[in-house]
Formats: sequence, structure tokens, C-alpha cells
Amino acid sequence: MLSRKSICSTLLIMANITLFVMTIIPKGSVTAIDACGILLNDQEYANNEVGGSIENFLYKNQLIEEQRVSTEKVSDEVLGEVIKQFEDKEEAYAYVIAGEVIAYLSSKKEAEEVTKNIMFQYMSKEESFGLKSFLENRKIMNVQLTGPITYKYNPVQPDQIQSVEETLAFINKGKLILTDYMVKEEKSLQEIADMNHLTTEEMLQLNAHLSTDDVLKKGDVLVISKTIPFINVTVERECLHESAIPFETKVKVDETLYTGKTELEQEGRNGRKVVASMIVNEQNEKGEYQEIKSEIITKKPVAERVIKETKETPLQGTGSFIWPADGGYISSEQGPRWGKIHKGIDIAQPTTKTIHAADHGIVVEAGISGGYGNKIRIDHNNGYETIYAHLESMDVKIGDTVESGSKIGIMGSTGHTTGTHLHFEILENDHLVDPLDFVPH
Repeated sequence: MLSRKSICSTLLIMANITLFVMTIIPKGSVTAIDACGILLNDQEYANNEVGGSIENFLYKNQLIEEQRVSTEKVSDEVLGEVIKQFEDKEEAYAYVIAGEVIAYLSSKKEAEEVTKNIMFQYMSKEESFGLKSFLENRKIMNVQLTGPITYKYNPVQPDQIQSVEETLAFINKGKLILTDYMVKEEKSLQEIADMNHLTTEEMLQLNAHLSTDDVLKKGDVLVISKTIPFINVTVERECLHESAIPFETKVKVDETLYTGKTELEQEGRNGRKVVASMIVNEQNEKGEYQEIKSEIITKKPVAERVIKETKETPLQGTGSFIWPADGGYISSEQGPRWGKIHKGIDIAQPTTKTIHAADHGIVVEAGISGGYGNKIRIDHNNGYETIYAHLESMDVKIGDTVESGSKIGIMGSTGHTTGTHLHFEILENDHLVDPLDFVPH
């Protein structure tokens, strides 16, 4: 609050100077004086929200009457009113947005607090406090406030001063304005009211010439009210997100491979990339936030290369047989054994348990067959057939076309057997022949 001594000292300087004495109403007060700007300019509160001149001072108050007098003729009553006017005021800062006084706060610090809170409304708690773990993947690049915003020292009546919370709530509420609205296509008054978030009653108050049942045509102009912000805040954020880059599969055709067989030439590996998104909280015409993306590849993907077969598997065998197992030895030959005829040869202790087709052909039997256990029979369509018995599992079914060397099952000990081995037979025109006469061993 301004002291009585400082006010009186200023008034004494005014002796023998012609004054403008006027009766004005600043927010309920009665009288104030200005000596061609000298008095206000000699005080700290000269820089008020509209400037320090007499014209600006009058602009903020309602002028009622004006007369020209000498300081020698200023009565004690007038001087008393002037002193009272200044004594009632308290120090304050005007919060000004784009030249418009929004509120008065008790200090510049509180005015700055309002601006800070306006910006914080568009930031998360993590961004506001600058948490390192959060900001490593998300950071604010820029914050812009339309305005501009200024704080000006301006003593006012105590009841004019608002708190930080009150000022912020008033700014967030926005400014109500009236504007023209042109109808783009034929619609009812109710439809136009709904589109502009108004009631029909509000539309009728703004457009007295209309009635509830009116249908507006294209080109008609109405008056609507809408709320616009005192200030716009634009926040630019950069968000980093790491993601995988899927590898692609490249297929190479090889006419030397039979249909049904593929070879993996190179294993594929995913790459990695960092996606940087610049997100601006300012909305576009569709009401969507603007987002600009950029990518940084940190690890390139490695393509998978597959060799694809195109050669048709022949239905007829070559008549030349391969060894049907991965290594191993002949544990029992064809011929008399234990009072019976052993129809084929037994192969035991191979490198792997994989069983291969001895020649091209078609699977005509695949399943459990008595003492044979799991049994596969292949017709080579040239008078020859081969039989594979005691398998642990089978990888083919009846009707499958197989090529020489392809996997057809896993060696086992199903059926009547004393251990894991492959029983292998060859038939020529339905007659058993010795496999050792046809396969290398």
C-alpha cells in the first residue's frame, strides 16, 4: 500500500502548476488527479497496463467532469479525496495477453506462476519434473505461447486482485465472442445449433428474426457465439520408439531340385530401427494432432534366402537303389534264421536314425503291420518295390510321391524286434530278391 507521506510529498511538488482535476470512477473509486502525466510518471505505478500518460490513465477510468484550476485553489476536501484514493490501492501486477488485461495479481512472481501453470497443462508430470528415465525416449523440443504475455506494475483496489488459481481458471474458460456463420447446405435450426454446441433457445436469442421451425438454406448467414482461447500453447515433442525391421525372404529357383523339397541357403535376421515422432499438440482441420515421423535404422535386416525346387519328382524309379540309412552295419542278412526265412536285411547302429527312400516312387502302404511294426512300402513303378519296417515314426502317407534319398521316417524297434534297427526288403515283380545285390554296402 502507498504511504500517506509519499503521496503528500508528491502533491507538494504540484504547487503553482496548473492541474487537470476530474471526477472519475476506477472500479468504484471517486476521484483522482494527474498533472499532465508528471504525477504518475514520478511514481512506480506509472507503467500500468495501458501506459503512463494521462490519456491512458483516463482510458482505464470513466471521465465524468473536468475543470481547470490552480494548485493554490485546490481545497483540502479535494486533496483529502486524492490521498484517500491512493491510500486505498495495493501493489499489483496486471497480467496482459496481447494487450488485453486479463487479471491483477499481487506480485510479479504470481504472474509468472500463472504462465508456468498454463504451459504445465500441456505437459505430463514426468516432462514437468524432467525425469531422466522418461526423457530418454520422450522430450519436449519447443513450447510456444501466442500472445505475447506481459506483466505490468499497476496498483489497484484490493478487491480487484485475483489469485493464481482464479486467473488460471478464467484464462482456461476462454473468451466468448459473436461471429457470423454461413450455412453450407440446407439444415434445420436445431441441426445448426447442435453443430455449434448451442441450444435452439441460444440461437433464437442471437437471431431474433428466426423461429424454431425454420429451415436454413445454403448461403444464409447467422450469428453464433463461440468460445476462443485467450492464448494458444503449442508444444513440440520428440518421442523415440525402437522397433524391429522384419527380414524379407528371397526365393531362388533351382530346377535341379524335385518338387516338395526346399533348402535354406541363408537364415534371415530382423533389423532394428528407432522411430522419432515429432508430435505437436496443435490440432489440424480434422481435429487430429500433427505428427511427423522419421526413422533411424540402427541395424539392417538380413534377408532369408530359400532355394525353391521346380523339378517334378518322377513317379518311376531308376532301378538303381541307394543305402536307405545314414551309415550303420548289416546286423542280419537275408536267408534262413531261427528256423524261418529272413526276407530282408537288418541295418543297425547308423549315424542318425533318419530313413531314406531307396529310389523314386509312390507310397502304397504306411502304417502298423503285425510283426513289422510301423511299415512303409514304396512302389517304384518299374517292377520293383521296397519295404522299410520297425520304424519309430513315419513322415509320409499313402499316395505321397517320394524321390530317391528323401526322408520317409525314423528308425525304431516297433513290432517283433530285439532292438532298434531297420528291416529293409526289395521285391522284383512281387518276388523277394537279396537287397545286397542292389544296394552298395
